[in-house]
Amino acid sequence: MGIPYLLMGEVPAPELGPLAVFGLLVIGAGASIYFRCAWEFSVRGLGTPAPIAPTKFLVVGGLHRYVRNPMYLGVALVIVGEAALFRAPHLAEYAALMLLIAHLFVIFYEEPTLHRQFGDSYDEYRRAVPRWIPRIGKCIRAIGIARIDLAPPPLLPSNVCPPARAPSYGRQTSLTAFCLLIIFQV
Repeated sequence: MGIPYLLMGEVPAPELGPLAVFGLLVIGAGASIYFRCAWEFSVRGLGTPAPIAPTKFLVVGGLHRYVRNPMYLGVALVIVGEAALFRAPHLAEYAALMLLIAHLFVIFYEEPTLHRQFGDSYDEYRRAVPRWIPRIGKCIRAIGIARIDLAPPPLLPSNVCPPARAPSYGRQTSLTAFCLLIIFQV
């Protein structure tokens, strides 16, 4: 059992209705975000989301074009979706706490580590892409309301993810991504 279920005490049956449907949609969106980013880490960055097997290349494509930390947002969406599905306000509070912890982890561990690993490339990426909240204009263009501009921010070519599809770690990466989601989630 994971933290959300420990907070609820027991797993109540979801009540049918619009809030449950909303919760399921948010859970699906959050899981999709997380697993898409884990795939990008594996295929484009040649690594995993776990600090024990970090990426070899800076991942700036996919959802990382809009925010620097979409995986944490995906996990938070899954927890918020569960809060709606099970009508459990404690889970919404847990999602806020999880984001606070993630924010501190990003500031004090991830960003300094990425700066040491990727140097100027990461610094330029950090200046070009917000940490948590996407820029509205960039998102509007991406969904086709205006001109589509999907190019990542300009970076130094030495340590940016390669343009061609690289081999993946396969099951190892999928298992790591799944385990990280389970730790925060199930």
